[in-house]
This record gives sequence, C-alpha cells and structure tokens, in this order.
Amino acid sequence: MIEREQEVRSTIRREEPFPEDPQERFAAVFGAIGNSEAKCLTLLCLSQSPITGPDLHQRFIEESGAAWRSNRNTQSEYCINTLIPIGLVTQEDYIAYGSQDYVTGFRLTEAGNLYGVPIAAYLLSESNDLDKSLLAIFGQTSKGSGETRSVVNRARILKLLSISQPLRTKDLAEHLELDGSCVSHHLQHLTSLGLIDYSSTNSEIKGLFKYNLVPEASRQKVQTVERSRTLTEEVADLAFKLKEVDCARLAAILKDRSHSSEKNLRGAVSKILSGLAGQGILTRGIFQKGESQSQAAVTPLGRQLVDSLIVPIEEALINGSHLDDWHQLDWRKQTKEAITKYKNASGHIRQQPLEYQQALALEIIRQNTGIRPAEIARQIQPNSLYDVLRNLVQSGQVRKEKRGRATCYFAV
Repeated sequence: MIEREQEVRSTIRREEPFPEDPQERFAAVFGAIGNSEAKCLTLLCLSQSPITGPDLHQRFIEESGAAWRSNRNTQSEYCINTLIPIGLVTQEDYIAYGSQDYVTGFRLTEAGNLYGVPIAAYLLSESNDLDKSLLAIFGQTSKGSGETRSVVNRARILKLLSISQPLRTKDLAEHLELDGSCVSHHLQHLTSLGLIDYSSTNSEIKGLFKYNLVPEASRQKVQTVERSRTLTEEVADLAFKLKEVDCARLAAILKDRSHSSEKNLRGAVSKILSGLAGQGILTRGIFQKGESQSQAAVTPLGRQLVDSLIVPIEEALINGSHLDDWHQLDWRKQTKEAITKYKNASGHIRQQPLEYQQALALEIIRQNTGIRPAEIARQIQPNSLYDVLRNLVQSGQVRKEKRGRATCYFAV
C-alpha cells in the first residue's frame, strides 16, 4: 500500500520545461509575474510539496492579511494559465494524507524554487517602494499584437532607452521588432507615469512627407482609396495640378469643401496620399528640413526603475546573482500593502466583500424560499456564488435540497 501511495504521489499531470536561454527566461518570468503582485504571492504560497487549489486560495488570503478575498479559483487559474506553462509550477495527482482519495494539487518545480520564489519575493518587496502597482506600470499579461507580451515590451523599451537615448519611435520599433503603433502606445503610457519623456509627431498628418507626381502617371488610372471616391478625386486633381503636395497643404485647401475638422481631414488626406503612392501615381519624398520624427528619452524615475527592478532580475536569470539574498527577504511585511495596491489597479476594489454578499444572499433566500442559484446570482451578481452559498450552508444558516434535477436553497 505504501508503494502504491508513493507511486500516485509522484504522478505528474502537467509539467512544462523551464527555458534555457537567459533572454527567453526573462520574457517568461517577467511576463508572467512582473506585472502582478497577486501572482507573486501565489508563487510564494507554494512549496515543493503539493497543495490543493482550495488550500492554496485559503493560504493566499491568510498571507495577504485578507487584503483581497479573490474568487476561490483565481490562484489555481494563475497556476494553470501562467505559472505551469513557463515551468515554475507543476500539477500532479496524489493521495490525500489519511485517505484513499485522489487529489489534484500544485507544487513548485526545481526552477520555481530556484528562480521563481526569490524573484517573486523581490518583486513584492520592490512594489512597496513604487507609487503605482506593477500592473499599472507594465500592463496586462495578455499578449498584444504579435507574440510578445506588453509586460515584456515595456520593460525592454525602458531598458533600451536607459542605454541609448533619445531614440526615435521608428528606431525603437525596428530594434525591438514591434509595430510602430504598438511602441507609440507603450511610450504614451510610460510617459503618463513619468517614466519617459515622449514628444510625438505624426509625420504624415503634420505634413512632413512630401509627395511628388510621377511624370508618366495617368489621371485616368487613379483608383478610389479607402472607399472615399470624392476625396480621392479631389486629392488626385490637386496632385496633378501642383505636382508636389503634402498632407497639411492639401487639408488647408480642402477644408472649406468638407464638413470634417481640419485634423480629421488631414488624417483622411494622409491615407489618400499613401494610397496614391501605392498605385504608382505619387512618390513619397524625404522629411522637410528642420523637422524630426517623434522621439523618446527615459526620465530619472524611469532609469531608477530599470536599475532597481529590470536589470537585477535579468542578472538573476542569467547568472543566478541576487537569488540567495532574495531568498532571505521578509516579503510578508509588504504583502498586504502590495496586494491592496494590485487590487485597486485591477478593478477588483469595485467588488463587494464576501461577507456583504453572504448577508444579501441570506436575505434573498429568506424572502424566496426554495430559490435556485441562478435566481440568486441575477440579483446580487457575486464574485463567486459557490463561496457565498457554501459558507451559508456550512454556517447552518441555509440548507440546500435536490428537487429533481434542480438544487434549491432554504433559510433555516
């Protein structure tokens, strides 16, 4: 029996390899927990012995000082969707101690214990020194355009600007192999936090591009651009008449013929000019002298974030430096404040406390004897109806009965 129990205890349900390349490691680890104090704490609640999802949830609440009573499945979902795929956590089946029940639990992998735990402890500690939460700075975990995460992209932008600045948006986009609009979006966000100085100048809308008529171009071969037949015709007429045009000049000429604002008209004219260039009617020239594209530079506050957060974590994943010191951090001192900061940034602060939802659900059940769960949910829209009703049943205030295929609740 002992041999059978040991065999089941080591049955892996899901385990993924930890990246070997240092850059891939940083993208994986920082992309997973670099923007979330909550995921950092989830990792710190795990050990190399398995723990069930409900127990992990309860430990999270206790370690955070009940700063955020999350949905009971939140921590399990962190493990399944974020931490297991990068090799920091594994999911396994084992026999619960003292019974023959098969239980699914989560535990740290070797990489999770070596890298994940100390980095999570460091991030949680550093969060305390920041005005904003990690989430507010680095954004959501979900991937944006392409296959890279916003969390990693913002870290890379800050790191690159701390080494070489100022840089044009175009240069940043080419170096990081990202779409220009994606980089511009990140720069605007980081500027709003005081981490970057960013001056944006849209070249075409400002009229910095010159378009020249191709000598052999034929007016009869002009095709409608952006389904804007009238505007295409007007822009083409002016291009053939003036030979050299730019967006600002044409918008100024056409503004009296349009009901659109000059700003919106410039954007529309810009698309028409680009379309005509694509048709071989126009060629796009260089920037006017004295003008420059948008550029960005890191601020002292941004450089401090790079030096205190991004670079140390990169070094830890490359050569293991700092890890021993971070293992000794007393992260529990900062946990409640860090999780509260994350909760506020993520919007969970708008959710009602579990105790309030339980009191409201109890009143609804008293007034509607035999009510079904779906009807309760429609009235209170709880964070987790399962937790609300389970706690009411366990406390003896409510009982549930099966009536046919339906589950009904009654006040005791």
